[in-house]
Amino acid sequence: MTKLSFATGADLSIDVYRKTLYQEYSIHIASNSSEVINGITLKTNMVINGVIRPTLVLISSALLIIAISLTLFFINSQVAIYSILGFGSIYLIVILITKRKVKKNSFKESTKE
Repeated sequence: MTKLSFATGADLSIDVYRKTLYQEYSIHIASNSSEVINGITLKTNMVINGVIRPTLVLISSALLIIAISLTLFFINSQVAIYSILGFGSIYLIVILITKRKVKKNSFKESTKE
């Protein structure tokens, strides 16, 4: 997952650099190249660590949960139902407890420059 997320981030970074290089000459003269490179690097890392990686972890975890649940259903369906209800309840409680804090932190992150 890490390799895939960084490979995707590298492709994204290459596209951003390419678009930056093909801008008009007057834009290049007006901007500091080290600031542009630093900005691209920071924002690409933010996308990798804030979007791509968590999405891949979510997909991987969902597939793992589905596989374990299906296996449990084949072995003992009653245990599987109780397990799904129990873990689902725990996840729901965690979501309800952390919802406000996540919303507050996401607002802070979205207003940063």
